[in-house]
Amino acid sequence: ATASNVAAALSGLTSDLDGLLQSGEGESKLTIPTHVLIPSVCKHLALRQTSDRAVRCIASLLALGSIVGKHEYAHGIYLFGGSEAMDNILQLLERNGSDRKTLFIQEQAARAIFYLTDSSVTSTFASAESSAMTGEFQKMVKGSLESLDMQRTLRNMLDHAGGSKNPNLQRWAASTIRNLVGEDQRRSVMANNDIAAMVASGEEIPPPGASGAYQSFLPQLVSTGGIMILCSLIGSDDADTRAHAMGALGATINATRAIDGSLGALHEMTGGQAGAIQETDGDIVRAIVNGGGCGGSLSQLLLSADNQVARMGCDFAASLVMPLLKDPRGTATLPPSYDCSNDHSALGACREAALAMASGSCLPALLGLLRDPELGGRIDRPMELKQRGIETLAAIVMSVGEMGKA
Repeated sequence: ATASNVAAALSGLTSDLDGLLQSGEGESKLTIPTHVLIPSVCKHLALRQTSDRAVRCIASLLALGSIVGKHEYAHGIYLFGGSEAMDNILQLLERNGSDRKTLFIQEQAARAIFYLTDSSVTSTFASAESSAMTGEFQKMVKGSLESLDMQRTLRNMLDHAGGSKNPNLQRWAASTIRNLVGEDQRRSVMANNDIAAMVASGEEIPPPGASGAYQSFLPQLVSTGGIMILCSLIGSDDADTRAHAMGALGATINATRAIDGSLGALHEMTGGQAGAIQETDGDIVRAIVNGGGCGGSLSQLLLSADNQVARMGCDFAASLVMPLLKDPRGTATLPPSYDCSNDHSALGACREAALAMASGSCLPALLGLLRDPELGGRIDRPMELKQRGIETLAAIVMSVGEMGKA
């Protein structure tokens, strides 16, 4: 078949998938086996004449699978498309140009990566891979979950999240960053668990930074300006972009703390042979403070009439300062002439965030979140939201009070 015929066929298939997506009948109407459909579409990603329509078809297929709960399409991209398919999709994201067609194709590529990195896909991939490797399609398997280059994908998403020529592309990029942070946490913790299993079985521990060992990209978000880009998106005019950026920042803080905890447990278990006791979340928190993440954009979320939006802002504020309540060192008496800007520990960064929120518009917004309508409040908030707000406010007040005494 000629390239024009293939492009026409892909366009027709995409139209049918979009129709199933709108009608909600995809689960019963889409009967083509995954091992047949996925390779037939992915092979056209390699040709420039057909790659545009192929990636749009894949994005529609993955969206349909996500809605009906059939993740085998996303699994099939990893298994039957492999590194080649992932590389071709990323090449579309890396195309030069700012015309409408290029931006639209990049939007579809970002949309596809979003569904491929969704936690419901990555968490169920192991069983799908096991079935494929033991079934009759074993010879067709080309890749695994590691076929996706995390570092390269993150760079592309940060580039597109920082652009404003296509709001839809910016939205998909910001949402994908959140997925990538979650996948980075999963891979990092699994890598630490593998080392712990090697120690338990008496095997030799690979040296830090050995070839093939997974290295988290979260510490690089500070040096590469990723945190600054996400902080700038908190003030975006688009509500979805704001939500995705806030979610990505919160996920980054939580993932960093989870990875640090995993490394600390590995360090103790191996007697210092592997892992490390570190608190890298302080660098993330400081970057957020310096990027304006504790300013007016956060207070606007706290003042939102939508309780879900207000809860999102409150959870993010809590992630910045809650270690001051949970860590016993956070309630200790501070030495005389204490200055949080000179304290390079993680708790010092949390105190810096608390001071930034107390001296800006976030503190009045938190107080307004807790005030009942009978006492001058704008909206009667749910009790769970008020509880979260009280905890956040307590951490801020206690920290600022101790710094004031010092």
